[in-house]
Amino acid sequence: MLLKGIHELLILPNCVVPGKTIHTFYCFLSRSLINLIAMSVRILSLKKSAEPNANPYLAIECFEWVNERIKVNGVTDRAEIYDWLNNFNGEAYIIDNEGDKYYLIPAISPDGIKYVKTNSSEKKQDILFQLPELARL
Repeated sequence: MLLKGIHELLILPNCVVPGKTIHTFYCFLSRSLINLIAMSVRILSLKKSAEPNANPYLAIECFEWVNERIKVNGVTDRAEIYDWLNNFNGEAYIIDNEGDKYYLIPAISPDGIKYVKTNSSEKKQDILFQLPELARL
């Protein structure tokens, strides 16, 4: 397939795949094609920092995910997930024990730090914190 009008470099999130091989995916795409490649991933687990943090969202270092459609797994850090959701029409979700789906929402702390959450109100418990701790990295 020949693409005309290619003018942008789209960088998809870095990921760590089994065997600890690091891959960076690059695709040259025109702005109009970005929506065609937007991928949806299910968040499986997360890794928290050992350092205490007043904002529990900022204590999350990275997320383990799977693209259930094409059967690809990876681990991506918090800021890259934010950028992917916010800038590239990415979609990430969690499925709870009852089968309910919760989508991740990009957010920025008062200090300007990027993070993600699943509900717009931080007053109630976020389903994100019910995910298991990432077993490997």
